[in-house]
Parts: sequence; C-alpha cells; structure tokens
Amino acid sequence: MYKNIEILAKNAGEMMLEAFGRIGSIHEKTSNSDIVTEYDIKIQDYLTKELSKLYPDADFLGEEGDSKRDPDEILRGRAFIIDPIDGTTNFVRNLRTSAVSIALAENGEVIYGCCYIPYNDELFTAEKGKGAFLNGIPVKCSDTPIEHSLASVGTTPYNKEVYSEPTFGIIRILFEKSMDIRRFGSAVIDILNVACGRSDIFCELRLSPWDHAAAGIIASEAGAIVSDMNGNKLRFNGRYSVIAATPRCYDFFMKDADIQKYSKWF
Repeated sequence: MYKNIEILAKNAGEMMLEAFGRIGSIHEKTSNSDIVTEYDIKIQDYLTKELSKLYPDADFLGEEGDSKRDPDEILRGRAFIIDPIDGTTNFVRNLRTSAVSIALAENGEVIYGCCYIPYNDELFTAEKGKGAFLNGIPVKCSDTPIEHSLASVGTTPYNKEVYSEPTFGIIRILFEKSMDIRRFGSAVIDILNVACGRSDIFCELRLSPWDHAAAGIIASEAGAIVSDMNGNKLRFNGRYSVIAATPRCYDFFMKDADIQKYSKWF
C-alpha cells in the first residue's frame, strides 16, 4: 500500500549519497548547533512535490517548512511529517549516520512510518497495528533490563542553557545503571536502534515532531514503549521530551527516583 512512499524515501537517500564532497551552502537557523544545508531543502522540496502527487489532499509538516503555520491546523486530516535529513551535522561532517524520515498522520495520529538510512541501505517501515520491518524482515525490540542495556541519548543542543544540567544528570544515571552510553546525533537512528534491538533505551528532553514521528511508530510496532518522559502519548504540534525503550528499561526510567528529580524539565 505504501510502496511508493518507500521508493521516494530511497530516492531521497540517494540524493544524500550524491552530495558527498559538494554539500554547498550551510546556514545557521536558531544557533550554531542548528544548521541547514542546500540538500535539506532540496530533499524536502522533492519529497513534498512527489508525495503531493500520490496524496493530493495531504498537508505537510517538515523541518524546513513554513514555521509560521499552525501545526494543529496542518495536522487536521491527512498530513506528512518529514525530516529530509535527520542528523544534518553528521551529514555535513560525513559521519554517515543520517536518515530520511517520513510519517503519515491522519487527524493527528501517525498511521505509517518510513525511515531510510542510505549509508547502510536500511529501510525501516511500520503501519499501525501491522508490525515493524527492516528491509521487509520483521523486527522486535529486546527484552533487556536496565543493568544489561545499551542506552542512547540526545543532548538537546539547540537550547544548552536550559537543558544541559538535566540532560547530563540523566546521562550520568543511565551510564551508572546501564552497560554503557551511545550518542549517534540522529534521534531517528537512535529510536530505530531501540526498535531493532541494537540498543534498549533512548531519551531526549526536547525533540520536534519530525525527529520522532516515523521512528516512533516503528519502535512502537516493534514492541518498545514510546512516549514523552512523563509517560504521556507523543504530540506532534511542538517540541516535547521523548523516550523510547524496552518495557523493562521504560519501567526503570519512570520509577527511578534519581531520574525523576529532573522531571520539571520533562
């Protein structure tokens, strides 16, 4: 049913690969940690144009979209939530850990997600209620408890003055309780890693909807628990905290007193 969306995601990934050595201009948006390249805009324009042909009634919420529009208005009815390059800094530095992310929502609820990591030729997909897949093969999250887990984190670099203290406080707790910590610089990839059992818990204090919409439904369909860090259903109309974790790691996070002392930042 969604094969054409998957083809577009792969095409967008090929555009990322073709950019090697010729990324072009790079601009700061809100800070020196928040950048956009010509390829972010080029890929989003491509996806918007081609998805509009497939779904003429759909609206679009994207990282490089019109920030003046009301997200709640965009999310009424059918809407695509797009991140053309999640992990733009990684893309600029050729770290090869960036992804294309496309989610399809109806009336504010994501019903389908597609994420493509072109460097590994990995296509993750999920349709609500039908499981999660990597290159067509079903995937499941692990059943790992916190003491045997590999944790991944995001550091909310766009707002360091507010979130550095709680972020690194939580990182320290996870580091002490888990096997080790990873940071990949792409929330999409971090959440996908939880979905397929490569890691077991991911959290970040503020993410935009395009950072988690597609990967979130994939992780949920893979058996992980995905919510904000207060345990509420994820929203797509602004920037909120996000956790994706195995059930046992999620339970630890929600009950650990040392982590919960930072809850005013959730």
